[in-house]
Amino acid sequence: REAEEHRAGIRHRVRALCTNLVVHVARLLHDGPATTQTTAAGHGFAANQAKEYLRRNFAKPLTLGEIAWHTKVSEEHLARIFRKVTGQTVFDYLRAIRLETAKTLLINSSRTLTEIAAETGFGSLSLFSRNFRKYIGQSPSAYRQARAQRVRW
Repeated sequence: REAEEHRAGIRHRVRALCTNLVVHVARLLHDGPATTQTTAAGHGFAANQAKEYLRRNFAKPLTLGEIAWHTKVSEEHLARIFRKVTGQTVFDYLRAIRLETAKTLLINSSRTLTEIAAETGFGSLSLFSRNFRKYIGQSPSAYRQARAQRVRW
C-alpha cells in the first residue's frame, strides 16, 4: 500500500529489492546441499567461510592472503580446498559474484557503467567491460538495452 502512494518508480525499486532477496535466498539454498556433502570431508567449513566473506566484500580489492587470513587457513590450502569444494578458483567465484551484481545493477538502476564498475569491485571500466563481454556474451550497455526492451514489451 505504501509503495502505491509514492511515485511510480518506487514500485519498480521495491520489486527489484524483492527480486534481489529471492535471488540471494535461492543462492543460499543452492549452496546448501553441496556444502553439507563436503563438510564431512572437513573442507566445507573453510570454503563456506571464504564464500561468505567474498559475498560480503566483493566490491573491495581482495587478495588471496586476505581471504585466507579471514578463514584462518593458508593461501595454498584455501585455494586447493575452495577448488575442490566449488569446482572453481576463489577469483573465478569472486568474478561471478561481481558480474551477477553488475547484471542486477544494469537492470535496476540508472547508474553509469563507470559507477557500476566501481561498485562491483572492478578496477576500471575497461576491465569491467572486457570481463562482462567475455563471461556474459555481450557488452554491459547492450545487456542493459536488451533487458530494457523486454521490460517495455
